[in-house]
Amino acid sequence: MRRRRPAPAALGAVLLGWTWLVCFPNPLVLPRNLYRYFRFPVDPSVVQLLPKDLPEDPARLEDSLKAYVPFQWDWQTYGVPWMMPDPRDVARRRKGDCESIAVLFASVLTARGIPFSVQASFSHVWIDYPGKRQTSWEQDDTAYFGRRRGRLFLKLPALLKLTQHLRNQKEGLWEAMPLSRKALLLGGWALLVCMWGR
Repeated sequence: MRRRRPAPAALGAVLLGWTWLVCFPNPLVLPRNLYRYFRFPVDPSVVQLLPKDLPEDPARLEDSLKAYVPFQWDWQTYGVPWMMPDPRDVARRRKGDCESIAVLFASVLTARGIPFSVQASFSHVWIDYPGKRQTSWEQDDTAYFGRRRGRLFLKLPALLKLTQHLRNQKEGLWEAMPLSRKALLLGGWALLVCMWGR
């Protein structure tokens, strides 16, 4: 009697599970990140860990924090493709990507009583505040997810902008991925597909 081959959906689930374990060796990091995305981690007490001479003006403050926390992909900072960090961890590491800057900036604004909203596209997170100058990456029509007046919103992007966001995701998720993790990921996929086909 011939053995029945499992459904392709089952193979997809196994490949997805393998991808998750390779990308997030601690599988709890991804759910924690998602939780923090919806309950944005703001800690006003983090100002105690920052330089005392930070500017009062929000635009100059944002620039100062970007200089204080130079950009680095999450693969290099945390060893995972995506991290929504704790503001204190960002202040201690002094490196990170847009989420790192956003949680730190939001925490300082909260400590100073300055209102803000969290905005996100498919490849960028930023903080909007009264008087913020809009850039090509940080403007209302590039925000696909965020909070406005305390309410969550979600909208689909324009196709042209989606292409640019996908290029950015490729750079941050694949190109920045350590070679050893790429080999582990691709090798595991190949082995699982071969075993499934038997």
